[in-house]
Amino acid sequence: MKKVIDNKMAKSWLKVFGSTVLALFLADGGDVVGVGWGDLRTYLAAGIASILPLVITWLDPSDARFGKIASTDSEATEQ
Repeated sequence: MKKVIDNKMAKSWLKVFGSTVLALFLADGGDVVGVGWGDLRTYLAAGIASILPLVITWLDPSDARFGKIASTDSEATEQ
């Protein structure tokens, strides 16, 4: 059984999530005192949306990135 999340993937997801939230915070004016619950929900939604492509790529067994090796039709016929 494979690990659900390995360290490289978790670091990648965290960097993308953090940079998206930071960019949105700074674009919103960067006022720490003025952040409300609505802003936090917006930042969380943007962060989740930003890591979705990474999660989809990680879940795709035919994608060779992130340490996965995709089997090709030529490998299957050789064996």
